[in-house]
Amino acid sequence: MTKPNFFRRRRHSAASGHDNRARRRLLVETLDQRMVLASLAGFVFEDANETWRHDADESTLGQRLVFADSNDNGLPDDGEAFALTNPDGSFSLDDLGSDPQIIRLFQAAPSQVPHFPIRPEPNADAIHLGASGGTGSAHGLELARLSGDSTALLKAASGAILVDLGDGSADGVELGGTPKTLAPLPDGRWLALADDNLGNRAFLIGPGNLVEPISLRDAVPGSGDIGDVNGGPADSPGGWADVAVGAEGTGYLLPTSLAGEAVPLHRLDLTATPPAAPTQTLVASTTRLIAGEGGTTVIAEPTDWGLDVSLWSNSTGTIISPQPVAIPGGIQVLAYGEATALLYVLVSGDANETEPAIRVLDAAAGFAPLQTIRGLIGLKTIDTDRGVIFAFDPAEGRLQAIDAVMAERIGDWTLPLTDGFGANGLGDDVTEMAILPGGDALVLLGAGVVHRVAIGSVDAHRVHLDGSRPGFPLRFAATVDGENSPPTFAYPLQFSTLAGVTLSLSDGSLTAGASDADGDPFVVVRSSSPANGTVRITPHGAMTYTPRFGFVGADSFQIFLHDGRGASAPQTVSIDVLENPNPPPAFEVGVRPIPQAVKPGFVAGQLESVGFLGPVGITVHDPRFEVFGDQILIQEGAVFEGYPGVTFETQITVTHPPTDYTLTTTLTMELSEEYATIDDIQPREVWISESTSGAIVELTVFTTDLNTPLILTVDDPRFEIIGDRTLRLKAGTHLSPGTLALRITASEDRVGGQAMSVPFTLNVTAVPSVPEAPQSIGLTNRSVTELIRGDEVGTVTVNGQSIAGRYAASVDDSRFEISGNLLKLRDGDYLSRADQHEARIVITVVDLDGYHPAYSEPFTITVRENPNPFHNPANPLDVNGDGQITPLDALLILNAISQNQGGGNIEQFPVTGYYWDVNGDGEITPLDALLILNYINLQQGPPAYSGPDSVNPAPSESEGEDDQLADPVHLMPIPTIESDEDELKKRRL
Repeated sequence: MTKPNFFRRRRHSAASGHDNRARRRLLVETLDQRMVLASLAGFVFEDANETWRHDADESTLGQRLVFADSNDNGLPDDGEAFALTNPDGSFSLDDLGSDPQIIRLFQAAPSQVPHFPIRPEPNADAIHLGASGGTGSAHGLELARLSGDSTALLKAASGAILVDLGDGSADGVELGGTPKTLAPLPDGRWLALADDNLGNRAFLIGPGNLVEPISLRDAVPGSGDIGDVNGGPADSPGGWADVAVGAEGTGYLLPTSLAGEAVPLHRLDLTATPPAAPTQTLVASTTRLIAGEGGTTVIAEPTDWGLDVSLWSNSTGTIISPQPVAIPGGIQVLAYGEATALLYVLVSGDANETEPAIRVLDAAAGFAPLQTIRGLIGLKTIDTDRGVIFAFDPAEGRLQAIDAVMAERIGDWTLPLTDGFGANGLGDDVTEMAILPGGDALVLLGAGVVHRVAIGSVDAHRVHLDGSRPGFPLRFAATVDGENSPPTFAYPLQFSTLAGVTLSLSDGSLTAGASDADGDPFVVVRSSSPANGTVRITPHGAMTYTPRFGFVGADSFQIFLHDGRGASAPQTVSIDVLENPNPPPAFEVGVRPIPQAVKPGFVAGQLESVGFLGPVGITVHDPRFEVFGDQILIQEGAVFEGYPGVTFETQITVTHPPTDYTLTTTLTMELSEEYATIDDIQPREVWISESTSGAIVELTVFTTDLNTPLILTVDDPRFEIIGDRTLRLKAGTHLSPGTLALRITASEDRVGGQAMSVPFTLNVTAVPSVPEAPQSIGLTNRSVTELIRGDEVGTVTVNGQSIAGRYAASVDDSRFEISGNLLKLRDGDYLSRADQHEARIVITVVDLDGYHPAYSEPFTITVRENPNPFHNPANPLDVNGDGQITPLDALLILNAISQNQGGGNIEQFPVTGYYWDVNGDGEITPLDALLILNYINLQQGPPAYSGPDSVNPAPSESEGEDDQLADPVHLMPIPTIESDEDELKKRRL
């Protein structure tokens, strides 16, 4: 078969070499949805305060190795995109695909400790609250680190639930009522505001869940725990509504107002006696107190327009901010971070927003607004130490982290709602979320269960570039200790190989003699490609180099070493390719650029063996391709991502069966800017006779470019396709019956033209032999019994064989018919010996295939005597022979008796073709009709008797008439019936 001239030819040796074209990676694109090539940018910095944010006084980290860890093994493998950060810590990774990308900071030197990005890790062991304190109403999740332990406290129906987040235990604390507020204290205890109906308004919960009532103010008789502002009667006997306690045990306390009026703000000092004292400031009863980590408290007072917020000193009991600051649309204060001076307020969203927004305010600058974070769905909690907002959507399992200062999304994860949280799963029943002080775990409250999610494990950025998740700048945060010395090479790297022979070196070959002065581990990274071959290296210094086919000379590429903090100087790897006196076999490959909207059957490549004797087997290690003969074709359902000019690699293996010689090479394919021009070739299947010669079928090629001439070829040398696109069988060629699988290829007759190859099935049918002409017609029987309607005669044969499927038979006597191959009387006809003792008929057979003319033979049918023509032996109760037993059968008997003027011997009755003698006793009497009516009665209702005879309505010959009438039968009056035979036939019909 002649190879078309529009292939770009490349030769590949046994060492799998290929030419050194500049490699580019596949981009984010499918052939039916164009996209731009994706790039990612970010920076690496020293995160001294571990806030995951690059502050102005923190250093940037240059010379760091950032790479796309496609196999997620933590090492920069050869072929993975990488970048060394600039002096300002910035980097950019280009030519990335649409699949989720794993972007990782390489870490090796122990003097550098990464902190971000992190990976949320759900704890599969959920904490079940059991029946502690009425878990159905558990709410108000509060977290604290008390005496080094991580603790959660929940409000419950009659007290609180204390949860040890370390060992997973949950204990109920009885308080006699539902707490209004729970606050952790500096000494490791909890302060609970609750009413126990015994006059106690506040409780201390200590080690071992010991509960101790505490009086926060000197009691006034009859007023419970609350006194007045100026020494008069208590004005708020309802107890305490809210409390905020700082690190020094000071803060503020808010009384409950039964009438909804303003209440006095109380200063709280747990070291004083009494702990609470009123201030001169009155606030709304719905005011909320938010404690800082140190000595300040934010007071948020609801107003008609939102919230008024103010900052207060715990030590002096006075306001710090000049005056309360209005927050229009404010709904609730979510958190206050004293160290960062940031206040987080939930505010009403815009008219087109379904979720409230979060406004970030600078408490140190008069609550000046810094950012407004919108679009966060679900639960929110604030890491006040870092200034990071966490938002979790229970329905989707999506957890986001937002830098509140920069208003940037820095983390986006999907939590495994079922597997990651054990058998209980994590779903829509999650109602609250909080972050543990210190920011290393999230705690989620579900229905009677607490889930923990650790957020301290360092990971890579896992980024979606297909538009399913919004993009965000990539930041890598780490702390460093001391200076670093990068690794160095010891001496030049020089190797050699023979032309056409692959050079393979084990781990450590490229790092021989290399060292790191700090003793840090390091990896090898390739920074350039050889000009005359292909190379693969490993991070540990192994190498596989294959020279280009036919190349002899010097080749080289560059590598460097990296320890996680710095890179070595580039090192050139030199390879001398020496002339080979015994070059191994090779093969030649011609490839076509793959067009957009490519169709199955597109010819992407064609192979020709070089140096092999005999046929070879070809395997393409890519499911998008298949091999037919020497063609590489696009498979059905193949998808290629990329933009014009993007290349990708596909491995091909050629096997020589006679010698078991195997050759594997890497083929570089390219995506074209053209669209596919050849859509289809029809027909795909044809039936012909084995006697066919010459033209078989005219082929139709469906193409979008009508001006480009086409060349059609067939892969079977017995066929040819002539200029009018007609598939022909070559002269002198004969085909045997069977199915042939051919390949039809249509190629554009131009340089670089496209081609399509499709399967073509040719079904060759055998020419049938002429059957033997009919020479005789046979009948298996040649007699009938008189007075039996539709009596069968016998089976018709031709030449002693069945006529089924070969002949159609007919008979010249209208009283007879041939049904299939059976000669019989028609269903309504019978013969009588009184009329004739034999019937002469002629049977004619017609050849259904038309090979022979019709053929006829005469036959004589004998009429046999019927000893009792009035009895139906097949069905005695069916008098008229219509296959049914009805009152008409009895009526015919009674009518015959009436016409005969009484019953009697059958010889007294004329032969008419009716079976009046039901019991076959030679007599026609009313008993015969009675037997039919008895049978019908039995079929229409419950039987009047049971016994062995009940299953057979026809009496035996030995039964007497008296026995047959033993059971009463109720007969309806029989109307007078005319004796006219025609009237009888009307009634029978």
